[in-house]
Amino acid sequence: TQKETEDFLLNDSQEDDCAFIESNIGRVLHFNGEWNEALKYYDLAHDEK
Repeated sequence: TQKETEDFLLNDSQEDDCAFIESNIGRVLHFNGEWNEALKYYDLAHDEK
């Protein structure tokens, strides 16, 4: 599922990759019209940088 994939990527990736991953998850959610959820991931990505 999407949640399991997100958890795997965020928990098993190098710290440097987290902002990139979170930003891309945000982009996918944005393109799917899930604006509020996308914003959460954009904020997480921004905090990681």
